[in-house]
Amino acid sequence: MSSHNVYTSAGPQVTAQQNEDEINQDNGEKLLERLCQQALKGKSTLNDVNKAFVLMEGDNNTETGETIGDGKSAVKRLQNMGYVKDEKKWLTKKGFDTISRMILRNIMQNAKSSGVGEHMTNLRGSGEITMDMTRKYEFGDDPKNLSVHDTLFNAILHHGNNKFPLNVTTQDMAVHETYSDTRAAIVYCIDLSSTMKTKMKDGTSRMESAKRALWGLYGANTKLFPDDSVYIVGFASMAARINPYDIPYLRAFDADEFLHYTNYQAALQLSRSILRNVTSDNKKIILITDGQPSACYV
Repeated sequence: MSSHNVYTSAGPQVTAQQNEDEINQDNGEKLLERLCQQALKGKSTLNDVNKAFVLMEGDNNTETGETIGDGKSAVKRLQNMGYVKDEKKWLTKKGFDTISRMILRNIMQNAKSSGVGEHMTNLRGSGEITMDMTRKYEFGDDPKNLSVHDTLFNAILHHGNNKFPLNVTTQDMAVHETYSDTRAAIVYCIDLSSTMKTKMKDGTSRMESAKRALWGLYGANTKLFPDDSVYIVGFASMAARINPYDIPYLRAFDADEFLHYTNYQAALQLSRSILRNVTSDNKKIILITDGQPSACYV
């Protein structure tokens, strides 16, 4: 009687549930990408967003021919996932933050790396964070930064006496180096004049590109530099402060509207007024615009 050995694969078995989870995750990413596109286009209502989406089952994406779906509308699924809500301002905080990270990730992926920057300096300045490195005491140094260990060592070394009481002079004293935890106050000014509606070669408008840049920069600030103070100003003929969570709903003025011109003066005046009340030493104003000013105050 012959026996037969049965060999089984030792590798991980992919289950139907795992495949389904991967498909759902992939579909979720595609939905968020489309949601990002609609937010950058400045859709006014959730109904407008709904019209821009295809139904998930049986309705193919007209651009790629792919099918995405489980029988529910795309917007309904996004609502269930907590990214949108049926209100005037239809994007939730979760949706805003997720799209912000997505834009930032895409920007970083497309950025090309370069050589290591050299920004060496011998000037350390003063600040509030204590370092292990020490230096000789100078008149005016804060006594709380005194290094007791190095001071006593210097006293013994300089005077040749290792018995107490030690003779300590200012020449023996050493203090810890310090540096500041630098914080910045930034005002981003986005151009809302009518020329921002101009289409570019890739089919998107200047307004979409400006919103993408603003959204990504705001996301980078809040994620990488949470202690920074960030403000947003929208401007055309006049300027106004904007809530960051209103970025998705920004749109450029039409050419037949009175406020469709470009007034840098208004944007800079309001920005300086905002920064005047901020205590940070590092203050910056960044303009996101497409061209020359066409209006000013007289």
